[in-house]
Amino acid sequence: MSAFDHLDRVEMGKYIRAIRGEKGYKIGSLMEKGLSAATISNIERGVVTVSQASIETYCQKLNIDMEKMFESIQKIDTEFELKQAKLRAIESIIVHAKSGAKKGLKMLDELSLSKTDPLFPTAQYIRGKCLIRLQSWFKAKTALQQAIRAIGLNPDWNYYNIESSTYYELGRSYFYENEYEQALTQIEMGTNAFVKNDGREFTQYNLPILKVFCLEKLERHGEALKTLVEVWQYMDQIDDMRLIVNMYDKRASLLIKMNLHNEAIDFVLEGIEKARRNELTDRAFELWISAGQIYDYLGQYSDAMIAINSALEMREAITNSSLLIDAYTELGRIKLRNDHISEAIKQLKVAVKYGSRRKDETRLIQTHIALADCYVYKLDLDNALSHYQTALETIKTRKMTIQERDLTWKICYCIEQMDHTGIHKKYLQNMHKHLVSLMHDLEGGVKIEEK
Repeated sequence: MSAFDHLDRVEMGKYIRAIRGEKGYKIGSLMEKGLSAATISNIERGVVTVSQASIETYCQKLNIDMEKMFESIQKIDTEFELKQAKLRAIESIIVHAKSGAKKGLKMLDELSLSKTDPLFPTAQYIRGKCLIRLQSWFKAKTALQQAIRAIGLNPDWNYYNIESSTYYELGRSYFYENEYEQALTQIEMGTNAFVKNDGREFTQYNLPILKVFCLEKLERHGEALKTLVEVWQYMDQIDDMRLIVNMYDKRASLLIKMNLHNEAIDFVLEGIEKARRNELTDRAFELWISAGQIYDYLGQYSDAMIAINSALEMREAITNSSLLIDAYTELGRIKLRNDHISEAIKQLKVAVKYGSRRKDETRLIQTHIALADCYVYKLDLDNALSHYQTALETIKTRKMTIQERDLTWKICYCIEQMDHTGIHKKYLQNMHKHLVSLMHDLEGGVKIEEK
């Protein structure tokens, strides 16, 4: 077996092309019988079908020392494999180590890959993942976009579906910033860029699942469910049990929003069983909350309370304490829907406490709205308006236009029930104008007055 059998043809082609460039030769000046322009191009691009004899002839014309070339390329390969191993280690550390994201960033800085390094896109992809974990969305997008640009200029740097995976992470960044249409654009790009059997096979499933989440946020529930059902048929090919259980939870969530509660409960219960068998406590916690919501809508109050209390029994074992906000918020809603107003307020205040402690403003939106609903029921309109406004401030900051529209309706109703002082009248007028503006935006520019 010759030395050629051990060499990376692409690296050999780069080496030969670099030597030709240093010597200032044009391809046309090196052609001869058996060494056409196409053959030379194929050698420099690393096409594997080019014969060893043609490569040797071309190297002789360039006066390339073959032994020196073999040693140089083997050294490049060793260095490449070492850097690749370090990047794999960093990607694992950011998931499993304490303060992994910060450690990952430090290790990437120490590795210090230049923009001319073939592994630069991979490093920027991992940097983006670290920054997403640190909720530094702008910096994350900057790193991920650098990876995409580098691959665009050097398509052969797209190792193990890094391009498709990078688009997925970009989609996540936009999703967390509530820019769902932008996220959908990145998801489509990632889907188009995915190469089957080229590594990171999980990306082909992560992309459509993220699409489901975006469509749900845009209240395009039918499209979201259709997308999820399409992915469902590949369930046996997905090796991430957390993703599978999330799919059950999301399918139930969409069915709830489409008022198909009897269908939803079947998926929730199956998801709970899968979470139990695989000891996925956080996922089981979420599914029990969904079960409580469904049972309550079905008028099965006792079953609803059993479900919520089952979730709360796990509170010491969950890793994401923000889930407690969801549990106590849903418990408060169930109490409210069943006319236990004082108990509802008590549970929702517990949810606010956990949310404030965790500084989880996004989750607190629904808690403040539910608490305000309780106060409206008690005709304590000042307190109701205060909690509605607290939720509205966060919604505006997060650019959640659909939620802003729905909450503005509630605020207008609340103000209309109050004594119409001059201040209230002016505020009501302003909120009505704002509501019309929101409706106009959401209808794509259609004038509301003409509907």
